Amino acid sequence: IYLLCDAVRSAKFISAKKTRELVKKLQDMLSIAQVEKNDKSVWFSLDDKCANEDIYYIIDVISDAIKNHKQIKVVYSSRVLDGSREIVKKSKEMIINPYALTWQDDFYYLIGNHCKYDNLLHLRVDRIDKVEILEEKARHFSEVSEYTDFFDVADYTNKLFGMYSGELEEVEFCCSRDIVEQVFDRFSENIFIKNVTDKKFNFTVKAAVSEALVTWVINYGEKLRVVKPEALQQKILQRVNAVLENYGKG
Repeated sequence: IYLLCDAVRSAKFISAKKTRELVKKLQDMLSIAQVEKNDKSVWFSLDDKCANEDIYYIIDVISDAIKNHKQIKVVYSSRVLDGSREIVKKSKEMIINPYALTWQDDFYYLIGNHCKYDNLLHLRVDRIDKVEILEEKARHFSEVSEYTDFFDVADYTNKLFGMYSGELEEVEFCCSRDIVEQVFDRFSENIFIKNVTDKKFNFTVKAAVSEALVTWVINYGEKLRVVKPEALQQKILQRVNAVLENYGKG
């Protein structure tokens, strides 16, 4: 119960009001002494919480649509800066084939397919203002992903970086042994390892090549180098040169 309470407090996709309500329901299963102990553990900032009070309803509707293989119509919002330097909400309506819900990086995401395209997309559930189940049958995920029998959420999200989508490619890294823990944390211990020396080793994984992957690689500086594909090497070089140029202008 302590772990569940802390997870609810930390979850950014749950509003402040619903956080208090959920924690209260969980604490009702504890003794008075246990509640006092738990109350002093993890706190949450109102600034980190979403303002969408319909989050429960939205998750429930999406779950029903996934279960019944139905399309959904959503109104999805994002924040933009307008000409008068005000932050405003911009909304758009989309028809989505929903496949899975997943909690990643403290946010809840819907993984699905926009009916106009042939790839997967990720929508933050807290940014969905309205959702409606349609009569149309959802497009099967095998038409837009590598999965056939069932949509393997764990396998899919393990190949992503920060829920950024991209083309799946086999990526080979040359890695310093200093960051072996970080590599195992990110890819698990099931990676293919070769060319092991006292100071470094190579490993190969399948990963979505995206800007988030570029950022992850650059984060480790000289301790991590992409061996292949060359296209990813070029993306990293372009980012590094852009950063150098940005600071050179200063």
